[in-house]
Amino acid sequence: MATNKKRSRGAIARKKVHKEQLREDPAQVIVKADKRVLELLSKLGSDVNKLHEVSFWMYFKLEDRAYKAAAELSKQGFTVDVSPPHDGHDKWLCLAFTHIVPRFPTLEKYRKRLTTLAERHEGEFDGWEIEVKG
Repeated sequence: MATNKKRSRGAIARKKVHKEQLREDPAQVIVKADKRVLELLSKLGSDVNKLHEVSFWMYFKLEDRAYKAAAELSKQGFTVDVSPPHDGHDKWLCLAFTHIVPRFPTLEKYRKRLTTLAERHEGEFDGWEIEVKG
């Protein structure tokens, strides 16, 4: 009987944590995640005072929208690659690359700027990746 009570309390505790996470502002969840990635980058031994290649991921339902976004990104100095839908996905990938010194304010500006760009072309910004560099 004691085991069942422990499990019940655990389930209640998990539900409470889950409800708290659902109440959290999605923008704050993104901010926390971006900061965690930067902390991990440093912990992995990457020299965060050096330039790192960063890739920014955007998806578009229509091919012409992906290429219009890519053209705009190219004019802004990004290296851009557009790929058709594959592996059961139905959206075009627009992958933009640049080099930055990884700092949260810099990444936050890119996130906002590229979210706006993607939305302007009826797409969605899906985040970023960064290389680990010693």
